[in-house]
Amino acid sequence: MENQNEILEQITLFADGEGVITIENEITEVEEVETEITEVEEVETEITEVEENQNEQETEVKTDFVPVVKEATINIEKTKKLNMRCEARKDADVVQILTADSNFCVNISESTEEFYKIQLLGETGESVGYCLKEFITIK
Repeated sequence: MENQNEILEQITLFADGEGVITIENEITEVEEVETEITEVEEVETEITEVEENQNEQETEVKTDFVPVVKEATINIEKTKKLNMRCEARKDADVVQILTADSNFCVNISESTEEFYKIQLLGETGESVGYCLKEFITIK
């Protein structure tokens, strides 16, 4: 807007035909520059959107990794038997009851805030389930 006000002031200064033509050319040039700026801003917006999309895809790819598995035991100071559930919810069905001699590993990568995902080792029956973290000790 400042540029246009300056141009308008220049218009009053030029009285002859050449000065008016020069000012009209300057106005056209300013409008062309403003159009170019708008186009650059649109391209920058597109680049930002592409970068954000790429970051989201990289995040998705990073979640496809080999799970971190650790050996674990039941914390016998807190409980002698532990319910292994089919889902990571306190009200989910119990699929097996673990004891102090149960042999299992914890899948840290697929665990939740409250539950460990566990894999029983060398056992028959349901071999994967979820147990509350507070009752498990990671070796």
